[in-house]
Amino acid sequence: MNEDRATGIRTTSVLMTAEMRMKVREAAVKTFGTKGISTWHNRAIADFLSQPDWFGLVGYAEGSEKFNGRYSVRLFPTTQDAIAEAVQAVRRVNPMEEGVHSQIVRAAFRRALAKGVSRQSLETVEADGTPTVVHAETPLVFNTPKLRTKRSKEAGTR
Repeated sequence: MNEDRATGIRTTSVLMTAEMRMKVREAAVKTFGTKGISTWHNRAIADFLSQPDWFGLVGYAEGSEKFNGRYSVRLFPTTQDAIAEAVQAVRRVNPMEEGVHSQIVRAAFRRALAKGVSRQSLETVEADGTPTVVHAETPLVFNTPKLRTKRSKEAGTR
């Protein structure tokens, strides 16, 4: 992973099929232009991890694909943190799972290609009705499954 120390943005590579790489790039350029590809990547991952069912989609249909190349993805610091927490959640359930980071990114991209990532998804509306643009440094909200730990079992809580 390469990191830009000034911004904290890291470049990582993900194994993908040639077809998926092409579709992701086309969708990103169509939505945000050539200078907004990283925004599309990060928004796709943030949208995916904010869904309550994301956990079940990681690794879905992975066995049938033949990954024939790497695709570089620039991740904002908040996205890096969100992926790290998601990886930990997956590893709690399946500690031997390999390539979890890439599986999460590919699942996010598959969902974004199916459902779309729009420019409007970068805006929120305040209580008074004024739109606010969500920047890369805005904390991402995502759902990790509530797993029972040994301590919570002893306490009788979840």
